[in-house]
Amino acid sequence: MSAGRKVGLVFACGGIVGYAWSLLALRRYAEATGWDPRDADVLMGTSAGSILATELAAKVSVDDLVARLKAVVADGSSVRPSLPRAPAASWPCLPLLRRGLRGEVSARVALSGLLPAGSEDSAVLADAVDRIVPRGTWVDHPACLVVALDVETGQRVAFGRAPAPLASSRDAVRASCAIPAWCAPVEIGGRTYLDGGVASPTSADLLLDDGLDEILVFSPMTSSRPAPARSFAERLERGMRWSMTRILDAETRALTARGVRVSRFEPTAHELGMMGANFMDARKRPLLLDAWAA
Repeated sequence: MSAGRKVGLVFACGGIVGYAWSLLALRRYAEATGWDPRDADVLMGTSAGSILATELAAKVSVDDLVARLKAVVADGSSVRPSLPRAPAASWPCLPLLRRGLRGEVSARVALSGLLPAGSEDSAVLADAVDRIVPRGTWVDHPACLVVALDVETGQRVAFGRAPAPLASSRDAVRASCAIPAWCAPVEIGGRTYLDGGVASPTSADLLLDDGLDEILVFSPMTSSRPAPARSFAERLERGMRWSMTRILDAETRALTARGVRVSRFEPTAHELGMMGANFMDARKRPLLLDAWAA
């Protein structure tokens, strides 16, 4: 990495499997370049990516994070069901549907308004934050951003800078990880938030005005050359992946037009085969660890 260049790191949504892929891809990049990702000028994450961004902002090294992932996988006790509990009989995100009918948000965002509230507590996914950031506080970093979606407005909110409301790192990560129909929405400052991945896997375009020279995007849910689907579940996953890839393509074009160099890191066809269609299937993490073993 050239001295004096301002660099942003962006980590996309991707669930349990995507977190593992992003971390291992980041380690490979760091080893190949000798650059410490903790030196990034801006660290931004969405959903599972918000956890990784916060960990790096708290100065936890990539090697320590990989060691922790290996320990969790070896322990085996953290393997949860790969499907959520039955959702609650409530629809807190209907405002998104109403805005979609008025043409104020994309069809992708509007359709999420039809999904019921999830029954899983996203606090489970934010436990890693408790180990590194005292509860009730924000991570000590000048530019750590966590992206969630405001249910009332349908707009993305980057916690960690104005005009986003003040929040603790833990609550912001919980909001960013509130997957529709999987995890319950999270209230912060009297407003309700969902997983930022509903609107964009990366939200890299939110960094258009940050004066960055280069942005590195680690995006497990997009693929420029995805593998052919082998099952109905994979066809559904490939459809979602196609949509997310188009969003990231548009964000990349906008950033490039501003003179920002964008480097995208996405799963290969072989890696997609290991990751499977369910991004919350923790049983896939050992396969990634074995395949990416140093």
